[in-house]
Amino acid sequence: MENPQLAEIGDVLVRAAREAEDVLLVYYSGHGLVDSRGRLYLGLPGSSQTRAAWKALPFETLREDLLDSPAKIRVLILDCCFSGRAFESMSDADTLQANQFRTNGTFTLTSSAANEPSFAPLGEIHTAFTGALLSLARLTPGLTLDELYGAVQGHLSALGRPAPRRRSVDEAGTW
Repeated sequence: MENPQLAEIGDVLVRAAREAEDVLLVYYSGHGLVDSRGRLYLGLPGSSQTRAAWKALPFETLREDLLDSPAKIRVLILDCCFSGRAFESMSDADTLQANQFRTNGTFTLTSSAANEPSFAPLGEIHTAFTGALLSLARLTPGLTLDELYGAVQGHLSALGRPAPRRRSVDEAGTW
């Protein structure tokens, strides 16, 4: 049976994506699940690796709603294991040419590479990535997305933690 929270989350995401005019920001922090075909799923309560297709949010579904939004700038931040797989999905060779215009104005920031887990320090409220992102955004307000990415990357690197990744299309990172 499909996760009932999936429809509820879908309704909220679709409505936000359709109503956004200037900026759409989607931030996910949770478990990243990968199926046997290498597809990324975003974990929800009750989801598991073996039943990801029925219990978790397929990244492809989120991706389509994000790309369909009329917002001038679309920002996606993923804090989960294997979040770098989002880049593979955003530039799938079969859809790259068809989506070239649709990806204009997108900024994607992930907590890890496609093949690595993210890091959640024991006893801390946030994951290493979210903690660094929140801390640096508070300490240095007014940074562009590219500047914030650089600060988070430097901070996590100094601690020996997984390096975040980013992709900016057009001027989205200067926002």
